[in-house]
Amino acid sequence: MKHCHCTPYDLDIDMHEVFLLMGYKNTVPESNTLLLVDKIFAEISNICIPQYIYEIYNGNIHDKTSIEVNDRRFRTGKIITHYLYGMEECCVFATTAGWEYETYKKHLREKGEILEEFIADAIGSVIAEACVKNITEELAENNNCTYPYSPGYCNWELTEQTLLFSLLPETPCGITLTDSCLMVPIKSTSGIIGIGKNIKQKAYACNICENKNCYKRKEI
Repeated sequence: MKHCHCTPYDLDIDMHEVFLLMGYKNTVPESNTLLLVDKIFAEISNICIPQYIYEIYNGNIHDKTSIEVNDRRFRTGKIITHYLYGMEECCVFATTAGWEYETYKKHLREKGEILEEFIADAIGSVIAEACVKNITEELAENNNCTYPYSPGYCNWELTEQTLLFSLLPETPCGITLTDSCLMVPIKSTSGIIGIGKNIKQKAYACNICENKNCYKRKEI
């Protein structure tokens, strides 16, 4: 099992992803907003301690809508299961922007700095996702692997977070689950990555996914 602490400066942060989450699709913010984004990113980077953890287990396709990982069955749904075909092992992961980030954002909210909190929210999401990118790149050095997939997307029920977390240490990276299976700190991610010699990495199937409000959705 690998557990890593880092700083936002250690991660491959794509500011265009931040702008996308802020609502800028094919443009960049105006100059004064860009300055504010840079200021908030610097403040977050000085206090934020992102973390990620992952473990690799035996994994295989059980049927068209489910997989087995370390003798646990996950009902990943038809879309995700299709993209995991060829899986021989499965990486189970969790990442977070951390509690320090959560405290920073809370202070912005308490001061009534709405725009600053909005920008910080976008940056926190991208930090957590950049940790996932680190995991994928580490795995890809010696393996063929899929893109990451998470409970709550593409008909994979969010309630299976509990089963997923059973394959990680208790409160991995300080993350806990609420009764409704949401992660705390909020800017956290979890999921799986398929590994196998016959796997071919395929793009996300946004054109057939029914969730039109998914923040990961690509333009189609």
